Amino acid sequence: MGRALSEQRAISVADVKSSSITSKTEAHRLGRIRSALAVPLMHEGEPVGIIGVVRYMPDPSTDRQIQLVKTFADQAVIAIENSRLFEEVQARTRELSGSLERQKATTEVLNVISRAPTELQAVFDRIVRIAPRLCEADYAIIFRYKDDSNYHLVAANDAAADYVRFRMENPISADRSTAIGSAVLDQRVVHWPDYPDDPAHPQARIGRIRTALAVPLSEGNVVTGVIGIARTVRDPFNAFSSSRTRRIYAQSCAISFRPAATP
Repeated sequence: MGRALSEQRAISVADVKSSSITSKTEAHRLGRIRSALAVPLMHEGEPVGIIGVVRYMPDPSTDRQIQLVKTFADQAVIAIENSRLFEEVQARTRELSGSLERQKATTEVLNVISRAPTELQAVFDRIVRIAPRLCEADYAIIFRYKDDSNYHLVAANDAAADYVRFRMENPISADRSTAIGSAVLDQRVVHWPDYPDDPAHPQARIGRIRTALAVPLSEGNVVTGVIGIARTVRDPFNAFSSSRTRRIYAQSCAISFRPAATP
């Protein structure tokens, strides 16, 4: 098979034991291979795969058999190329669908802002309802800066009731014990693919957080709030989820936070 790929042509070996073009290897022994035929799958001059045909007894392949395997190889290449083109179309379709969904979500939030520019809670509630759907998270939360230099929970969707109660009673400080606090300190998106289960900080256990993504909402150099999305199983967010969270919600929330007190 290696020779067929490197030479980009069919290679037929009548008997591995007596062949001058290949040596008997452990793979031959394990596969009980005595005769072998290898035909590369070629697309635009490059090998994209290979078909191997083996016999347990020394019995060379005939020209007709070799030609038949070459025909199968050509058909396999067509199938591979069709599959690749189909996946490209599907990827473009998903990208377009995602773009339309983001626009719709942004419009929803901005409509709430325009209808009631001073009713921040309505904006927060809408955001935490949309975020998990678009980013495939289990729940979303928003924290807002208050005068005591801490970040207080102002909205949550589908988070455990115990966690909401815990966070209402225990605002988040700008430290590295949480993804939210780290996002405040670093003023950047913070992704914790495997949230630490630290007994000193029980928020992960109470909130059933296994994977978290925190996006700071900034106005200038001031972090006025943070959006967090979480999964209750270990399932890292990808860059697409991060950028969605940032683009869709951060700008809208920054607009909403402007009347708020800042540090």
